[in-house]
Amino acid sequence: MPYISLLSIVLLFLAPVVCSDDGLVPTAPGPGESFNSGSDCVIQWVRDTTGTWRNVTIDLMSGSNTHMTLVTNVVSGLDGTDPQHTSLQWICPEVNPNSEIYFYQFTNGVDVMNSKWTTRFTIRSASGKSVPPENMKQSNGDPIPWGNGTLVLASEEDTPRDPGSDDCDGNDLATDSGDDDPDDDSSDDTNDSDEDDDDDEDDSSDETSAYSNQEGSEQSSGDNAIMIGSPPMPLVIREAPATGISLTNHPGIGQVASSSAKIHVGLNIIPSILVSLFILI
Repeated sequence: MPYISLLSIVLLFLAPVVCSDDGLVPTAPGPGESFNSGSDCVIQWVRDTTGTWRNVTIDLMSGSNTHMTLVTNVVSGLDGTDPQHTSLQWICPEVNPNSEIYFYQFTNGVDVMNSKWTTRFTIRSASGKSVPPENMKQSNGDPIPWGNGTLVLASEEDTPRDPGSDDCDGNDLATDSGDDDPDDDSSDDTNDSDEDDDDDEDDSSDETSAYSNQEGSEQSSGDNAIMIGSPPMPLVIREAPATGISLTNHPGIGQVASSSAKIHVGLNIIPSILVSLFILI
């Protein structure tokens, strides 16, 4: 029985040694470390002695233990078995927020399920300022602060210009303003033609109106009317015939009317003759 207890103790102490040789092991940054944005940030690890970690990718991460989010990539294609390269320096980027929520993730190739991580560290502002993490506990209650970080957007000078907002220089504007558009010329010609037609129609309308007024004046005044615009004409006064019969210019009617007038005059004289004869008798 004592031998079993001794064997268990030996295996317990040997376990970390066996595990430490199981691939690449990140060692820095450690708990409580911090770096300013724009300064050198140090990453360290223990090399892989199994010969498997030959295509290592290191990413700057944030988020919780169960929902990690990528901030930016640090390096790819790193040989984690090389004993001469067990550390890396790079420039810490500007991030938001500046807090103790960032960590590094080591991945061999596409074997994401066996990725390894450093502890969380702080990326401060360039002036050394930082804020507490947004969350002080993990979703399972573990007292491990965390938060989601992002890169600060690049300045406008480094931001690619939107292809849809191309600028036009003054020469282009001058050239465009000096070009003659055939459609515009055609439209102008059409407008001129329409104006000429309108003028012709107005003149024709005026002539028609004048003619209508002239004709109306002749009809209302008869032969005694003086036409506007024509030489003055003498007024013609016609005497009504003694017989009360209106004479017309139609051929034949005037002749019949004259004969009737003569007969009518002869009949009027007969009573006067009879009266004179009666007085003489």
